[in-house]
Amino acid sequence: MFEPKSEFLYSCKQFERNLNKLREEGQQGHIVFSMEAASSINSLTRVRALPNQRIDLATVDESARLTANAIRHLMSQVKDMNDKK
Repeated sequence: MFEPKSEFLYSCKQFERNLNKLREEGQQGHIVFSMEAASSINSLTRVRALPNQRIDLATVDESARLTANAIRHLMSQVKDMNDKK
């Protein structure tokens, strides 16, 4: 049977984890965006947190979602490469 190579987002909690991880990595300076990524930056700055510090999913647009998922995927690829060394 066909097995997908990438992970699938199974829940909102996992999606929120990806957005929070992206925020943490950006605050620590591990991720830097170029000026060509202005639309992604604008989308990410519009994401808001609820009073309980969870992500308000109504403020997440397609660009922010794609950016968070792509960064998570790239980070897992880098981790895999480092583990093989």
